[in-house]
Amino acid sequence: MPGNDRSAPPRHGEELDIEFSDALYAGPSSVYTDVVEAWQEPQALMLVGHNPMIEELVRALLGESGTAAAIPTGYPCAGLAVIDIDRSPSARASVPGRLVTFLTP
Repeated sequence: MPGNDRSAPPRHGEELDIEFSDALYAGPSSVYTDVVEAWQEPQALMLVGHNPMIEELVRALLGESGTAAAIPTGYPCAGLAVIDIDRSPSARASVPGRLVTFLTP
């Protein structure tokens, strides 16, 4: 992904790879879903972004009813959704995500 690659300092013996991407800031919501679909690493992926793109990503991963249940009034500023994604072929045809937790300030 284009952008400035930087590595975060080690924390508790773990080195974190952080990638900054202008495409996530300036691009359409499809950029977010493209990043999720392209992620093949076994480690977690954390995306930080802006609305309406983050809310649209949550909707794509949880479906309309899952999103309505999780965030009935819309995705709040500084909200954090933790979503497990099923990468099996059967999940691709349906809703691939399951909300694990949702934190708000």
